[in-house]
Amino acid sequence: MSFELDQFAAIRPYLFHLTSRENVDLLRHTRQLLPASAILSEADACDWLDRKRQDHVKVQFRGQLLLVRDQKPLYQGNTALADGWTFGQLIRSLNDRVFFWPGTSPGVPIAYGERHFERYKSEGPKILRIGTRDLIIENSELTPEFCKYNSGSPRCSGGKGSPRGLETFVTCSQAPFRPSAAIEVTFRGTVSIPTSCEIGDSTVGPWIRF
Repeated sequence: MSFELDQFAAIRPYLFHLTSRENVDLLRHTRQLLPASAILSEADACDWLDRKRQDHVKVQFRGQLLLVRDQKPLYQGNTALADGWTFGQLIRSLNDRVFFWPGTSPGVPIAYGERHFERYKSEGPKILRIGTRDLIIENSELTPEFCKYNSGSPRCSGGKGSPRGLETFVTCSQAPFRPSAAIEVTFRGTVSIPTSCEIGDSTVGPWIRF
């Protein structure tokens, strides 16, 4: 049941990324999205690399104040850790990634993404909208990995925790699910922002070139 990247891009032609207003100037300057672990390490805030952020963490990074988003929905009791993982290893795995919500052909996120943005709506965040093919081409040295869950918000089902381990994030060739079942698209490491990227204040825009 594996799939090709072209198959995924055909049914999910957009990818969306939520960021704080405080972070936009640096993103425009660098044209890069850094994983939380890179920001925390450089900002000398390594205590947060494998510890849950109950609230947003503000750090000084390259002369600017950046906001690293909270992990409130990440409840340890709702996870079923596999492959010998600890909860700290799960947090580190999440922090090593840049996350995107897939979007449909009308140019809006899937329902999971909509709910995520709604959660932070009162903070006035910014949303990046990027063509899936453009992002993959711009970051050809990175391998996108997919998750069929909201990895940072595990839920119990039938009294069992949501599994988290080595198979939480898989490449398209490893995926035991259809491309339409992918809830998250992630990249391990720094992601370059293509010139076609757009930015808006809501999931329906209006969109302007970033």
